[in-house]
Amino acid sequence: MILSALRRSRLIPDCIVLFLVTLIFSLRTIYPYVISSDAAYSLKAVQQWVRGISPILNTLTLVDPNNLAQDAQAWIAWWSPGMAFVFTPLAAIGLPLGQAALLTVYLLFITGSLGWLRVAEKVNAEFPVKIAIAVTLPLLAIGDATRYVAYGLMVGEIVAYAVTSWLFLTCLDLSARLLENRLTFWAALFRFGLLSFCWGSIYWLKYSTIAIGSISVLR
Repeated sequence: MILSALRRSRLIPDCIVLFLVTLIFSLRTIYPYVISSDAAYSLKAVQQWVRGISPILNTLTLVDPNNLAQDAQAWIAWWSPGMAFVFTPLAAIGLPLGQAALLTVYLLFITGSLGWLRVAEKVNAEFPVKIAIAVTLPLLAIGDATRYVAYGLMVGEIVAYAVTSWLFLTCLDLSARLLENRLTFWAALFRFGLLSFCWGSIYWLKYSTIAIGSISVLR
């Protein structure tokens, strides 16, 4: 009975998040999904790669300024390549770029939101608090924190949103195991090294996440 109650306490917030996020993104499908600003460069590179115009992902094929009859490839170095890689799979199976972007953003948002609910559960948040979090998180899809991702894709914050919660959860789990002396020295060293590698690796997903990773690992 206790186990059943625990399952219900997790299921209800999860269902609220799934319902509200799905509702928000479903209403958005009435209008074409907008891709602009920083994201437009990365997704243009995805489109060119899928169509065979660019030989390497995250590379833009442009007119060579020194010879207008030739093309030139330019690696997008001023933004992290993670965005191009994350948005490629659905575009590669044939979905129009706008639909692929919207569905990818939806899945990323669901992933991140469920992750933050797991974090709340890990820190023993009360059930009403988890309900409040579940109701509030979907509003981020229409807020400035994620640059209104339900309306259009401008920047890569949504990628960071999807992964950081799960890495925070891993940090909390590792900290709890260390405090309870449930890990040997070598096991702790291995897990800490692996976790540090994962935090460092998300730099290629979104440059700004390196700051979040540093704070989490130092904790």
